[in-house]
Amino acid sequence: MKKYILIDFDGVIRHWQGSTIENTEKRLGLPVGALFSVAFSESLLLPTITGQQTHANWVKKVREQLSNKFDEAIGEELVEAWEKTTATIDYKFLNTIRLISPFSKLVLVTNATDKLTQDIRDSSLSGSFDFVINSSDVLVAKPASKFFTRTLELLGCDSSECVFIDDTVKNVQSAQALGIQSLHHKSVDETLEFIKINCT
Repeated sequence: MKKYILIDFDGVIRHWQGSTIENTEKRLGLPVGALFSVAFSESLLLPTITGQQTHANWVKKVREQLSNKFDEAIGEELVEAWEKTTATIDYKFLNTIRLISPFSKLVLVTNATDKLTQDIRDSSLSGSFDFVINSSDVLVAKPASKFFTRTLELLGCDSSECVFIDDTVKNVQSAQALGIQSLHHKSVDETLEFIKINCT
């Protein structure tokens, strides 16, 4: 039985609703993805998820770049739509993991900003994880192998004691290269079966 279940957040537990942003982009006559092409560009995202700048500064720079690329009104409106976007949390999935493997430690391992603690609290997830490993706290992001070695150091465990679940293939491959048994998350049922086989 594996002692630690390392699990990603966005795309696995938290699912964002993208319609607000898409509808705003279409209404403004912009291509779908205009906001994210700026917000998730490596030059803006990477410093944010590795602790080099705050979430607030990230949003500010995204607004500035969108304003420069289009105009100030569009920049304001896109960022407003972004900040109004809501997400759903798969509480049932989390509860089932606990039921299936009550003795394994559940560890959230995510590339996130310094806003993660607030997000967890706002999502009524406080106390849902035994440990939280946030890239902006450890100053390195997945898929870098150092993210996983740092995670193992913080947990005080060996790679053979963990499973890892993520919806991004590169992250899964990186963890596997270190000997962490890993699953590319595609469906809740498949992931729960993976946990049942390895963590019970």
